[in-house]
Amino acid sequence: MATKTTKRGRPSKEETERRNRELQRERERRAKTQRAAITLFVLGVILIALCFIPGAAVWEAVRTAVFGVLGVCAYFAGPFVLYIAVRCAYDKLPAGGRLARVGLLLLSVAGAFYVFGEGGAPAAFKDAVVYLYKLGAARRGGGAVSVFFGWALEAGCGLLAARIVVVLLIGVSLMLITEKSLFDILEWVKGTANGVSERMKQAAEDAAAREEQAKQEAPQDDVPWKEKAKNDIDIPLDAEKAANIDAPLGPAPAPAAPQTPPQAA
Repeated sequence: MATKTTKRGRPSKEETERRNRELQRERERRAKTQRAAITLFVLGVILIALCFIPGAAVWEAVRTAVFGVLGVCAYFAGPFVLYIAVRCAYDKLPAGGRLARVGLLLLSVAGAFYVFGEGGAPAAFKDAVVYLYKLGAARRGGGAVSVFFGWALEAGCGLLAARIVVVLLIGVSLMLITEKSLFDILEWVKGTANGVSERMKQAAEDAAAREEQAKQEAPQDDVPWKEKAKNDIDIPLDAEKAANIDAPLGPAPAPAAPQTPPQAA
């Protein structure tokens, strides 16, 4: 669409105002994204501190609540939130969608802790939430949130199907967070396997080359005795040791017959 301009080729007043409004909205969006990134960064640091630093009454109560809700996943929540904060600050993109992806990943991992772990929650939903909360507060399992992709999937699909679904959800969540497709992951796996194979082949070739070089540089005396000639005996002996050698040399020779002098004719 052609831009409406004046006779001198300059943008019209309406076009200039429209561009100014777009620039203003873009500046506001970036400022909002930066504020969200700072907030997420602070939240990530607090979550990490809650996981590893004990404290007084209020701090300990919040710490227990975090573990009760997230369970062992609380150890991953802080680093994931920091990752989203850095990505938002670097890419200048909104954090809402990425937070949703991280939430999906945490729910999937929490469900994995349930279906691959202890399990055994009560059949009633409310009792299951209370049971899982207490288990998470004791640093076991996926916490209360594992009721969604753990307890519910097992109750509705069975244990084996729940495990398959949870593994698929974790894979999809990781692809969404890293913004990598299945093709990219397969290419990465293929490249990694090829790199390992090349390194192993190169290591084998280097070992063979070193062995060949060692054989070429080895002195003649280092050749095994089987490779020497049988009559090539070289035993260094000093005079004293040589005089004391008593080697069996076979039977003694027969005495010579006495010679009679020739008679005169």
